[in-house]
Amino acid sequence: MRHISLIFIGLFLLAGCKPEEIYVEGNTPPTYTDIPTLRVEQYVNSVFIDMLGRAATDEERAGYVSQLESAGNSIAARKAFVGQLQSSSAASSEFFYKLYTDLKGRYLNSSTDASIQEEFATLAYIAHNDSLQGNYLISQLEWVEANKVLAVLNIPINMRLNGLAFNEACRIMMFNSIYDDLNMGTFNFVNASFDQNFFRYPTQSEYSSVYNAIEVNVSGVFFGQTISSKQDYLDVLIHSNEFYEGAIRWMYRSYMSRDASDNEVYTQLDMMAETNGYLTIQQNIFSSDEYAGF
Repeated sequence: MRHISLIFIGLFLLAGCKPEEIYVEGNTPPTYTDIPTLRVEQYVNSVFIDMLGRAATDEERAGYVSQLESAGNSIAARKAFVGQLQSSSAASSEFFYKLYTDLKGRYLNSSTDASIQEEFATLAYIAHNDSLQGNYLISQLEWVEANKVLAVLNIPINMRLNGLAFNEACRIMMFNSIYDDLNMGTFNFVNASFDQNFFRYPTQSEYSSVYNAIEVNVSGVFFGQTISSKQDYLDVLIHSNEFYEGAIRWMYRSYMSRDASDNEVYTQLDMMAETNGYLTIQQNIFSSDEYAGF
């Protein structure tokens, strides 16, 4: 009975105890209303440079700073600001051209538009001459190659007006004679496409399958899909989760000057696979406290 009594007394005391309150340091929700206007101006300029390739004008800077400060410089307000630069009729042309320029830096060694136009003109001239000489089949094949180069130049307008997807723009960057000239031979092509998209080189098994598909059109398996040509290979590549992961890591390196954490990749991977998911990921990056310095 003594033991039972002690148990009841213990339960009674426990029931009467006030639960211990645990305080976690640094867990106070952040406020952004006391951020100096100069810092907000610097933030607006940084976004303009990274998204449009230029600094904001005095009028643009004043307008967006006022917009942000009136909304308390909140993350939601920052996302709205970034979304305006992505979609507004005044800025979207610059936005897509800057993205196109960044992709040229990633895939084409920052080739100038003039040099791309010259490559197209050369290929078109050859195709036209062969057509005049009656070599119609050869001419048609040459026009296909010429139009692949032209497709590079048309990326920004097709993204802006025709909804060209991010991954399709990347495919175009890798499927033309300029990319082939920069990465001469199938060996270099395969290694470059892996490195630029996945930040790694292929395993021996991956390399063999892709090399044989491109070089001799022998069917192989790549990422669980059957491929037998360069076009097949690039189609599987740009629709793979590893491509989407690489795109996220590329954006973090480009805009944050650091690698994305595994958690940042994991939480945004499905988003990147959506048609315009890269727009939302840009909003997440550019609206973050880390990027803004708030």
